[in-house]
Amino acid sequence: MGQTQFMPSNYVDYAIDASGDGRIDIWRNVPDVLGSTANYLHKGHWRRGLPWGFEVRVPKGFDYRVSRDSFAGWLKRGDEPIDGKTLPHEGRGILLFPASAKGPADDHQLSRPARIALQKKRVALGYKVNDFDGHIDFDLRDNIRCQQVKFGMVPDGNPTRRLLDRLGVKVP
Repeated sequence: MGQTQFMPSNYVDYAIDASGDGRIDIWRNVPDVLGSTANYLHKGHWRRGLPWGFEVRVPKGFDYRVSRDSFAGWLKRGDEPIDGKTLPHEGRGILLFPASAKGPADDHQLSRPARIALQKKRVALGYKVNDFDGHIDFDLRDNIRCQQVKFGMVPDGNPTRRLLDRLGVKVP
């Protein structure tokens, strides 16, 4: 909903009348749009100065099945930021391998039809998939990790052509 795409529940919880005109309008009233977005970020525990992500190096023997932990947990596992800085002391993070555990040099992205076929196969195997849009979200990556473990593959959550072949997914 509105210019910053609030969910209806977010509108109820966070939208404010920042312009002071007595109405909340996150579609056409710029002060309301910006004020409501700022209110959402503030109440959602966004921290000023914290970037959206960190590039990290994982240690040898890293358990690729783990994808969610506190920053302290990642540090304890031996993950370290590439830039030499440290992770925040508080908060949580999701580890994502957008270009597989091997890195971008070995990455070959699946086509959208192939990703949709994978989503449909996951449902047939009993996993929950919210939409058949070809978007590989964090929950689907966790499901992919489970399947990769079963196949003896590196469980990095990255959907590959090899995984589709092992699952018997027919790509249109």
